[in-house]
Amino acid sequence: MTDLFHLTEDNPAPRNAAGGFFTTPDGKKIRYGVFAAVARPLLGT
Repeated sequence: MTDLFHLTEDNPAPRNAAGGFFTTPDGKKIRYGVFAAVARPLLGT
């Protein structure tokens, strides 16, 4: 799989979405996604 996100009409990507792939030391390819917050105030851990 090379697509970062699976987009559909009912499930568009959020604004400010970014992502990529990295390979673990044992050769596994892992996909990740990062989504910037848009609401204020920013709360979370």
